[in-house]
Order: sequence, then structure tokens, then C-alpha cells
Amino acid sequence: MKRILLLSPFFFPEQISTGRYNTWLARTLLQKGADIYVIASHPLYPDWKPHYAHEEMEGIKVYRGGDRLHYPTNNILRRLLLELWFAWHVFRGILRLRWQREMPDIAVAIFPPNLFYLSCSMLLPEDVREVGIVHDLQGIYAKKKKGLLGKLLAGLIHFVEKKAFSRCDRLVFLSREMMEEAMREYGLEEEACYVIYPPVTLEASRRPNSLEAIFPEGYRHVVYSGALGEKQNPERLLELFHRASLTGDNVMFHCFSSGLFFDALRKKYLSLEAHIKFHSLVDEECLSELYSRSDVQIIPQLPGSSKGSLPSKLPNLLAAGVPVLAITEPSSELGALINKSGGIVVHEWTPGAFTSGLMRALDISNKFTHEDLRKRNEETILPDFSIDKLADIVGVSCDNR
Repeated sequence: MKRILLLSPFFFPEQISTGRYNTWLARTLLQKGADIYVIASHPLYPDWKPHYAHEEMEGIKVYRGGDRLHYPTNNILRRLLLELWFAWHVFRGILRLRWQREMPDIAVAIFPPNLFYLSCSMLLPEDVREVGIVHDLQGIYAKKKKGLLGKLLAGLIHFVEKKAFSRCDRLVFLSREMMEEAMREYGLEEEACYVIYPPVTLEASRRPNSLEAIFPEGYRHVVYSGALGEKQNPERLLELFHRASLTGDNVMFHCFSSGLFFDALRKKYLSLEAHIKFHSLVDEECLSELYSRSDVQIIPQLPGSSKGSLPSKLPNLLAAGVPVLAITEPSSELGALINKSGGIVVHEWTPGAFTSGLMRALDISNKFTHEDLRKRNEETILPDFSIDKLADIVGVSCDNR
């Protein structure tokens, strides 16, 4: 039995996509015969307020911390606190494993954060296979920082990210764009880099009709659901929702999220009496119902950031068969995947482009049921989103049960 150490602040019962991704990966590796140990934070996203987690997962040991941390409201400062705290938490966790003589055969680090891996890699024995899974390229977003402080910060992020990536034996990226950018930026060896799209993690609803009251009949429901931060361009996204809501009486816009951006935007648009409904993130057992009640789901991508990440909720939307409208760059991999699935892609953050794309997406929703689109996606694109491919890269054979 292979012993695998999974390193990420975000793990069950974390609500955002990265937490679900990590949880699904751990479950899959467990089913394939591995012994799983996780070093993580107590759930903190998307409002950056840690909540003590009592939940356990059968067969998986989780070493948590950080429930007493108070993250500042400044985005840079709270990211810095997360980086520093998690580096210390992982350091202590690996020392604990060394003391207990339970060192892993394989270490799987989920990036970002990145700083923790500089110290923890030095504590791991040389025979431990080190695998990194890159969800975001922080250097892409840091390049947008302005001023002397911003440039210094971008240089520091570039240094840490390069060091962390270079210490891994294998690196998995969620898109080819990300991999090619990282290889170019950090001089990574092509033989060590792989592209594995995020897997489908959607399960059947365990609480049917729990969302019925917030999706009234007689309306077409346009939904954004997930974390709302810098890379979603939230202020512009809600402005587009507001402008589009003025053009039709039977279209209702929903934003499911939490956190500082969400609270500020909710306050702003409630005061304008806009036709936008704001809701907390739904529990995982309600996610399937949320998608089934959505006529269109929106995926926004900040201009100039397509090489930095690929939304890990994309395969769940495709598996649910919900029409998707993406706002992204003309050459982005996200746009290519949405086009392949028969969804709609717009390349401009303007009311005209967004409303036109939305009308086309709603037209798809009129012509096809979710089940029609789900079956088509299963045949054309979902085979590319395989958890087994990821497990093989990590080092656990599909036959090793």
C-alpha cells in the first residue's frame, strides 16, 4: 500500500471548487488502494473566516489548523498570512510524521499557496516522489500589480513559484495554456510536465427541491456561482448583470457566493433595487439541483488571465448539461472547451456583447434539455476530464486496488 501525503489548505468540507477537487482526488486515491494523510486548514473560503471542522472522512487522516486565525481585509495581507501560516503548519505536520515514522511514499502539493513547499520539500526523504498540481499561476496575476511595491511583490511571487515548481518530480497543470506559460516562464523540463483537466466531481442531489423557493417559475434563471475574487472581475460582472437585467422582464439573475467582494456588491445593487438575487454558496449536496435549475451558468475570466488558471467547476457544468456562457479572451483554452461543448463565448466585457451572448445561450436552453446537452458532452468532451489519468500521474496504478 502506497502512503500519500496531500498538502493543501483547502479540503473537505471546503465549499469552493479547489476544496472539492482535492477531496475528490483523495477519495479516488483511497479507492485505488493508497493510504491518505492530508495536511490542511479548517475551512476558510470564500469569506476568509476559518470555521472549525468536525467532519471526518472514513479512511483518510486529516491534520488541520488555523481555526483561530483572523485574516485581514486587505487581499495582499491575507494572502501573505495564508502563505506564512500554512508553511509553518506543513513544517510542523511533516515533523510530526517523521517523529511517528510515517513518512509518505508520494507527496502531492496543490499550488497555490506556494511558499510552504520550499521548507517541506527539504524535510522529505530523497526517495519520496514529489508531485505538484497547479491550480493557479500566481505570477500571471501578480504581473498586473502597479507601482514599486507591486513590482517587488511580483518579483517575490515569481521567485517562490519557480522554486516550488522546480522541486517537484512531476507537475500537473489544469490546462495546456498554464503548462506552456510555466515552462516558458520558469524553464521547466517538458518531460516532467503534464496537462490533466479537472475531473467531474458532481454527485446526485441528496436534498431535492431544497432550492425551489429561490428559483420561481415563469423566469429564465441566469446564474453565477462560486468564489468571487479578482480573477472573476466581479465589479464588471455584476455591472453586466445589472445592465442585462434591464432588457427583459422574465430573466432573473442570481449570484451565489460569499466574502468581501460579494458583500460590497450585494449592498450596492440592493440599494439600486436591481433585478439581481444574492445568495450564499449552496452545500455540496445541493450543487446538482443548483445546476439543474439554472438556464444559463456564467464563467467570467479576468482579461489577460487565461494563462493563469482554468475554472475547476467547468467539468461539473458540462456533466450537468447546463448551457454555459463564458467571458474570456479570444485565444483562451477555456473558450475553446466551451465552444467544443456547444456553449457560448464572448470576448468583450461590454453590455452589448454580454447581452447578445446571453440571448444565444438562452436560445440553446430553449432548444435543448439539460439531459440532451449532458449526453452530447459525455460523447464529445467529458472523456478529457478523467480522474484516473490524474491518479496515474500521481503514481497509483488504476489496477492497484
